[in-house]
Formats: sequence, C-alpha cells, structure tokens
Amino acid sequence: MFFKGTEDEFVEIFNFSSNLIREKQKGAIIVMAGAAACFQKIKNFGNHPYQK
Repeated sequence: MFFKGTEDEFVEIFNFSSNLIREKQKGAIIVMAGAAACFQKIKNFGNHPYQK
C-alpha cells in the first residue's frame, strides 16, 4: 500500500474527502474500495465479490 501515514491520519483524510465529496455531490455514495483486498481481516469482512 502506498500510504505511509498512521491509521488516524488515514481516517482523517478519508473523512475529510468523503465530506467534501458529499458537499459537492449530494447523495454521493462513498466506497473505500482501494484497500478492499489488502489485508486478510478486510477480506473476511462480508462477501467477497470474487468467491467461487
């Protein structure tokens, strides 16, 4: 993963950008898809779209 900051910094950036997107585009659905398969604990969350 390219982000070298802390978890708290990532959350701060994600929340800031999500709020800005919602401000500019009402009703926007924000999905954090970039990290969806980076960590095993994330892979185990919910249904994986590529399951056989």
